[in-house]
Amino acid sequence: MNQKEYLDMIFNNLKCSKKNKKKLYNDIQKKMDDRIAQGMTFEEVKREMGSPEEIGKEIEYHLLENGQTSMRRLCYLYRLCIFVESISGIILLALIVRALYYHTIINDFVQNHFDGSEESFMVAWPDYTKSIFILFIMTIILFLVADFNRRRIKKRTKIK
Repeated sequence: MNQKEYLDMIFNNLKCSKKNKKKLYNDIQKKMDDRIAQGMTFEEVKREMGSPEEIGKEIEYHLLENGQTSMRRLCYLYRLCIFVESISGIILLALIVRALYYHTIINDFVQNHFDGSEESFMVAWPDYTKSIFILFIMTIILFLVADFNRRRIKKRTKIK
């Protein structure tokens, strides 16, 4: 493995802008060249620096710590939040329509078939109302979390 392959392995999976990648690539290459110029071999420099994966994780950690994440990545997360909000809104709408539909069916059934006994009322009221309610609550929570994250990303990046 030569120096270029080593540097490419470091920056292959790094999630930052091309400008930051190029700057960091040149900085690390300069440091490696300086050490080689001082008399160290490439293998010694590589052993001193560590594995490419470790260096990549360390660089990414420092970039995230300094708030220099990729704008493309944040835009993707922003669009993902809008998509999740849309899907959860559609699910909520479908649940409301379904509840209204079953409410009218149950009222009609109770008015026409309810003879006053508890057994006939239990037939009229479906068992899955608890699961629909839980799905409704989970969808609202999903919507609120996605909306919170979308607003946070928008505030952080000034996306319009």
